[in-house]
Amino acid sequence: ATLNQIQSPVSFFVAIGDPIARREVCERWLEKGHQLISVFHPQATISPSAKIASGTCIMAGAVVQAEAQVGRCSIINTNASVDHDCQLEEYVHVAPRAVLAGGVTVGRNSWVGLGAVVREGITIGANSLVGAGAVVIRNLPEKVEAYGVPAQVIRDYQAAL
Repeated sequence: ATLNQIQSPVSFFVAIGDPIARREVCERWLEKGHQLISVFHPQATISPSAKIASGTCIMAGAVVQAEAQVGRCSIINTNASVDHDCQLEEYVHVAPRAVLAGGVTVGRNSWVGLGAVVREGITIGANSLVGAGAVVIRNLPEKVEAYGVPAQVIRDYQAAL
């Protein structure tokens, strides 16, 4: 059935990796009055003091530590680690084996790539991408792509506007 053919409200979850595409689909379904659900793998570890918003998926082996906050429709993928006091805004994707040390903030619609490591207290701006294997030791602004060790901005989407 298509979205327009579904008459009564249903519970749904969107498992699209790309944060922008996931946001667009989630918002269309929410506009139709449907309800988000969250999906937590039984082998994920989630602190009782963590706050997880609706529509979030936390995969096998992922760890979300004390006082972490995970925004709506985010994905914490396989074996990723979100340490204490991290704040992930809406539609964030933390890819498999990525590690966010304590107190990291990740802006809306951002993606932390496969195996990336983010040092404690770092802020990653909204609509940004951290490439696979990157090591982030400095704050990253909004709308950038950063790769490497240490991570360097290689594309700035603000300059293109």
